[in-house]
Amino acid sequence: MKLNEIKGMSHYLEYDCYCPGEVYDLTGFFYKIYTGKEEIKKLGQRESELIVLCDKQLLMIAIDGDTVQCITRFDATENNIKESKNFIDGVCDKIKVDEFEKGSTEKSLKEIMGMADAIMTS
Repeated sequence: MKLNEIKGMSHYLEYDCYCPGEVYDLTGFFYKIYTGKEEIKKLGQRESELIVLCDKQLLMIAIDGDTVQCITRFDATENNIKESKNFIDGVCDKIKVDEFEKGSTEKSLKEIMGMADAIMTS
C-alpha cells in the first residue's frame, strides 16, 4: 500500500502541511518530506487515529472522515511499534516513545539552539 492511498492523504501532503509534504516529529521541530508514493504497512486504526509504518518511521495520522487532520512521526523502534499496537488495541491511552539512538533528538535540539544563541549574541 502507498501512503497516498489513505483517503485525504494526497490533499493533506500537498495543501495542509506547513510546506508541501513536511511531516514533523514529536518535538514539532524536525521534519521529513513525504511525497505520498512511499510504501506503508498499516499497523492499525482506532477511532480517528491510524498508525502506519513508513520508511523506519511510525506515522500517527489523525483522520476525520475522509480528511487527514494531522500527522506526527516517530522512530519505528521495537518499543514504539509495541506501544502503538497497544494504543490501537485500547490497552493504553498514551504511547511511551523512545528513539533509535537514545538522546539524539535532545542532542540535536541543543546543537541547533546553541547555534541560534551564537547568532543572536553576535
